[in-house]
Amino acid sequence: YPFREKPPAFVRAWLYHYDFTRAPSRWARSIPGTELCGSDCTKYWKRTRIKEYVPKVDSTLLRMQVVEPQQWPVAPEAPSESTANRLRRFIGITYGDTFVDGPLLCILAAVLLPT
Repeated sequence: YPFREKPPAFVRAWLYHYDFTRAPSRWARSIPGTELCGSDCTKYWKRTRIKEYVPKVDSTLLRMQVVEPQQWPVAPEAPSESTANRLRRFIGITYGDTFVDGPLLCILAAVLLPT
């Protein structure tokens, strides 16, 4: 979900043309207006705005006409429990911030306790 606080009131989309830089070669030099990229290249593409793809739209209208019919999520999902936490619960015990590994305790007890 891209919005932490509240979503924007309006949405607009622009169409861009991306021209990626090319390694210096005879073929690349034959293309007019081409950016060539050497070993010190920091400019990887050139972006040119072509036109407005979707005009400014009220977010409520966008939600009703596009988001809801497509059944896209409109709110952030609740974070699920991590796999690591489920595994810890399965194989050990947690006391506050301290994790005690169950199998390791068994091995230590078998090694350290006199028989």
